[in-house]
Amino acid sequence: DSWRFAATPLLEIHSVVYWLFLVYIAFFLFVVVNTLTSIIIEATITNADRERHEIIQDELKKKASYVNSFKELYNRLDADGSGDVDLEELTKHLHDAQLLAFMESLEIDASDIEQFFTTISLGGELSVDVETFVVGCMKLKGAARSMDLLGLCHSHRKLFYRCKRWEQRSMAELAAIRAAITKMCSIVCQQIAACHSIP
Repeated sequence: DSWRFAATPLLEIHSVVYWLFLVYIAFFLFVVVNTLTSIIIEATITNADRERHEIIQDELKKKASYVNSFKELYNRLDADGSGDVDLEELTKHLHDAQLLAFMESLEIDASDIEQFFTTISLGGELSVDVETFVVGCMKLKGAARSMDLLGLCHSHRKLFYRCKRWEQRSMAELAAIRAAITKMCSIVCQQIAACHSIP
């Protein structure tokens, strides 16, 4: 309505002037709206990039903090200062209330650490160094990722095919042994029969 009051005197001058004024107003509004939209979108994209960068930095800081915490946990477990932790050292500290509280602050269950440690130390036969322990704890901290499960499936499939090939090879060798024994028994039976036929 406000533009109609401004445009009505132009209509009295000439209809072409009136329509030119309306086209000018429409064009001006289009330009202003597009300019404002582009400014808002550019600001949103800039903020999103800044937030993404901040999220990445926060994740890196959090990861570094976790690594330091896991190293501290490892140093507490490594009572003799040898640089390696064995299953005996771990078991000795699993009942320490202060250490259990520290593990809970890292959101790690003590039974998970014992099972994890048993796995990476091959059932307690090997000692575990700090790097292996920290990398394993980082994986233990989060939920199982798709990539971890995919790697597990791939390892399982590889082991399955290896066992299958071993079974096929073993069956072939057992068949060859059976054939050799059968042939040998046949020869021995012939020899015995030949011995009995001699007067």
